[in-house]
Formats: sequence, C-alpha cells, structure tokens
Amino acid sequence: MYPSQKNSLFLALVVARTVAAVLGYEEILMNYAYTDPAWQWVTKYRLAEGNGWARDSQTGKYITCDIPSTKTNSTNSWMISDYVPLNNANAVHLSITFTARHCDLASYPFCKNSIGLYILESDIIEVGGITMEAILAGNFSNVADAIASNVWTDRNNIPENVHNVSFPTTKKGIYLAFRDTGACVALVKVRMTSYQCPSVVSGGAVFNKTASPMPGLKTKVKGECLGMSENLANGSSLYLGCYSNGTWSSNLRVTCQCKAGYQPGDRVCQACPDGSYKPTTGNTMCVPCPVNSYSNTTRTGCLCSMGYYRTNSDPPNGKCTAPPSSPRDLSSTLIGPRFVLLSWQRPLNDGGHNDLLYSIDCYRCNHGNTRDYDNSRNVSRYCNQSCESTLRYTPSANKIPFTHVTIFGLAPGFSYLFRVTAENGVSRLGTNVTDNYTEVSTSIPNPVVPKLIVSFVGSDVTVLSWSSKEDNQSTSFFYYSVSCAACDKELSDCITSCNTACGNAIQYLPRKDQIEGSFAVVSQLKEATKYKFKLSVTERDSDGYRSDTSVVCVTTKNSGNAAEVNGQRDQGKDISLYSKIALGVSGGFLLLSIVLLMVTVCLRNKWYRQAKSMHSGSSASAFSYTNELKPIENLVFMEETNLENVRQN
Repeated sequence: MYPSQKNSLFLALVVARTVAAVLGYEEILMNYAYTDPAWQWVTKYRLAEGNGWARDSQTGKYITCDIPSTKTNSTNSWMISDYVPLNNANAVHLSITFTARHCDLASYPFCKNSIGLYILESDIIEVGGITMEAILAGNFSNVADAIASNVWTDRNNIPENVHNVSFPTTKKGIYLAFRDTGACVALVKVRMTSYQCPSVVSGGAVFNKTASPMPGLKTKVKGECLGMSENLANGSSLYLGCYSNGTWSSNLRVTCQCKAGYQPGDRVCQACPDGSYKPTTGNTMCVPCPVNSYSNTTRTGCLCSMGYYRTNSDPPNGKCTAPPSSPRDLSSTLIGPRFVLLSWQRPLNDGGHNDLLYSIDCYRCNHGNTRDYDNSRNVSRYCNQSCESTLRYTPSANKIPFTHVTIFGLAPGFSYLFRVTAENGVSRLGTNVTDNYTEVSTSIPNPVVPKLIVSFVGSDVTVLSWSSKEDNQSTSFFYYSVSCAACDKELSDCITSCNTACGNAIQYLPRKDQIEGSFAVVSQLKEATKYKFKLSVTERDSDGYRSDTSVVCVTTKNSGNAAEVNGQRDQGKDISLYSKIALGVSGGFLLLSIVLLMVTVCLRNKWYRQAKSMHSGSSASAFSYTNELKPIENLVFMEETNLENVRQN
C-alpha cells in the first residue's frame, strides 16, 4: 500500500469515528410499558383518602382514579420505582406516556388533570426500600408536573399524553416517584435515558466516553494524544465540547502528531516498519530507506550498509555511496623524448557519487628497464623511488576530472611506474580500499647519436648523411645540428686537434641547426683543406638536453686530386661534376622533404577529424583512446577540447 493510501485510510477512520460521534450515544436507564410483565413496582403509599395506585389486571397499566374523593379534598397517593443506576450520567431524560380523565370541577373542585414527578438521588440502594418517613421528611424533589393536554370522557376515545423532562443528577442512582393529588390517570409507558459522548479519535487525540450535560450546556473535555504522539501546541488545543445530545463539537485545531519514527495506526501511532523511517513529528507515513541503507533502532533515520558512506555535505538520510573501483585500460604512450601521455577509462563502478576525480603517482624504477621484470608485481616492488620533483603534469597530478594527463621531464634511460587512483567524496571514509587504482610502466629511451657518413666530397662541397640503427620512430623526437671546424695542415689527428671554427662563410643546406631530416650539404669550403664535422642531437620541446656527438674528418679535393675521408684518399671525379652531383642530390632531398611534409599535414588533418568525430558529444571530464588514433592527435584533441570548455565556462 502506498503512503498516500495509508494516509487516506487513517483519515477515513478518523472521519468514521467523527460521524459516530455526531450521532451520539443514548443509554437507556429504564424502559417499561404496560405490556411488560416485569414492570412490578410494589412501593405505594396513600397519605390521604382514596384507593391509591394499582396495576390494572386487564390492561397492565398503573392506574389511580379517586375522583369521588376530590369532591371535598385532594388525594395524596405515591408510587415509587425501584432503584435506577445512572451509570455516571450527569443529566437524565424522563419520558412518560399517560392518559387522564376530564375533571368536572363544578362537581369535583379538587380534581386534577396532572400528576407530580419526583426523584430521590442516592449512591446506594436503600435497604428495605423507600419508607413513608422518607416521603414525609421531604427527601423527594419535584422535577416536573405532567399535565394532560388531552383528556377523555365517556363519549370519546382515550387519547394519550407524552411528557418529557430532563434534570441533572449528582449521585450514582435515583428513585422515581409518581404523586397523585386528585387525578384519574393511567401510566402507559415510562422511559428514562441519558446521553453519552462516545470515545472518539479526533486530530490524532483520543477523547474518552463522557456523560452529556443538561440541555443548553457543553462539557469541556481534554483529550489525550495517541500512543507515541504529541501535541505541537503544548496541549492548548486538546479540547472538545460534549453536548447534551451526546455529540462532540468540532475543533480543527486539535492536532496530535505521531513522533519521529512512528506513523498513524488504527488508534495509536505505530513504529515504522523495518527498512523505513520518519525523521520528524507528523502524521505522514514512513518512507523507505534509500538504497544501500537500513533503519536505525529508533526508525528516525537510515544507516549506511557496510562499505557505503555519506559525506558531511550529503543529506542526513540521503543515498549511501561507495568508493569507486579502479580506472580501466590505463595506457602509456611515449609522445616525446622525455614526456608521456597517460590515458584511461572511467571505472566500471563510480560508487554512485557524482564527484569522481583522479590522482597520479609516479615512481622511478631501481634497476634498468621494466622489461627486465617478469610481472607487474615485480614492477611495483622495484619501482618504489619517488619521481623527480621537477616533473610537470598537464593538467595536474592531483584530483583531476579528466581521463588523461601528460607528464613532462622524464629522464632518458630510466623506467617509470605510474599509478592512477580513482576517488570520490567518500573515498577517505572507506577502510582498506585497495582496488581503486591501476598501474602501468614505461621506459624512456636514451637518444642514439647516428653515425655521421660522408656521402660526397668535392673541392668546395661535401654531403653528410646519417641514420639511426634504433627504432626509426624515436628519430622524430630529436633535432640534429652540424658544426664545422677547419684543421691546420700540420695537424695529423683531426678528431682531437681540429677546433678552429669554419666561420660564417660556410653555407649549410637545409640549415646548420635544428635539422629534421637526415642529411646536410656543406658548401663554400676551401679546396684541399681538412675539416672536422660534428653531428649533435638535441631533444625537441625540451630544456636543451644534448646527447653525445658523432665526428667525421673530410679533406676537400684539389683540382685533379682525390679527397680524403678520415685519412683515406678518395679517387673522385672532376670537381665541377661532383659539385653538380652534390647540388642535384641536395635538391632531390629537399623536394622529397617537401612531399613528405605535405603528406604528413594531410594525414594529420585526417586523424584529427577522426578523433574529433569519435569523441563527439563527450564531456571534457572523460576521453577514450584507441590504438587506431596516434597519440599526438589524441593529445591535440584533448587539449583543444579542454580549452574550448574553459572558454565556454
């Protein structure tokens, strides 16, 4: 049953009791009729002339008719009822039905058309009954005279008269007396009742059965709140009025509220069922506990189940959440000589909290390359040194909402272990949380200096080239520089002794520094001169880190003579022919470089569009990476998306 239906049922019960209260409750104290054989009153007294009261054997009515005696005097006959318990009544309602004969006052001047009604209140039954002395002592009180408005004669039918009278009482019972002073009457019915305002529940308060007061009056009755309920107005409104007809007054201010942890029941407030709660006082129904919680002992709130928590900022009876599970699919991509891109996916279970964040920890390995370790446990064991404080994290290393981070400043030749931890607002409340992180290891390669090769030597020009024996992908992380030093003729060891700079007259194609390709054409050299050329490697986007160098010695040709390369003579062709060949090779390399550059730009645009379409509709707080997209395109996309969101915010 829904709470609203239960509330309706509770209100219906209250309304039903209120309707019953409106109808009132009439209690019959005495009810006799002439046909009732149990109507046997035996206490009768004649205090004057006349026959007095007697029950007619033919009709069953109690009759007194002493008209002949009223010619000279009044009569004085009494008939007294048995003891009538009043059941705590405050007011009694008496109704008698009787007949009366017409009085001929001219012939019988003391004749009457009425009888007197008297009562004697008593808390006990008088032992031996009511004596004549009690009557003579005036212990009976007159409450009314029943006067007949319809009388009969010998020429008409006998009409009946009904007389009603109410009187207050203060004792537990009464004796009712009928006094005749000269009438000819017959009692047909005698009925005595009282009214009670029945027990009723109104506004959550119970009002006990109450005796009604006299007509025109109202008894003020204080109610009591149902069990486990209270009155918010401190009892000032817990009153109803009991009317003489047994009905209660209506008081909308009567409001008893079930205490916290209780809901309205049939007549009392009932404790909330297990798994539900009610935090405040009121006549609303209990509500179920949120998921992952259970009722406390008082049913005023819900406690979180084991492994689930609430933060101080969460509602007191709000949902309970758990720490998240570990991030998924953590990968490390080397996108520069000294920096990597970490990317991952959201945990399968975020714990139900909406503030999922990530933190990154870095550890440097003790012994060489992580590929030397046989499993991830060994990696975690040997990679336990804190990383350099100079590392830079973009966007940050702590509490980021994104699923990627770029780490700069890693040392070449070292291996690293990266740990990504997922956390939310309740992570710090959990104990023994060990499954909320994931790890990945990576190695930063040492830059390899390619061997410098002399591809051509002329009288005033030489062509230098180089290539790496390592993974060709790593060459895209470095720039190359070529330097020139002229040697004195008398020096035989150019490797160690040639240190005189060639000067600005020497020309380099495509350039002297930051060469991206794998060749250089050096021209405007002097003929028959020994030179030392040195190749240096510099990291791109770094702080100027330089690796070792590769050196080669070259002696330019003299007309008709062969050149020397590292001390070995080269039987070359004509100088002019060699110069033309060198220039042709240089031009070919330049054209090839231009073509490669155009292809690279086109592919990059294609990759970027693919990455952007795959991430369409996703927020900046979560990115997914696939092996089909190159890391540098992912990085560009993520950073541009991040900047776009910052501008929008």
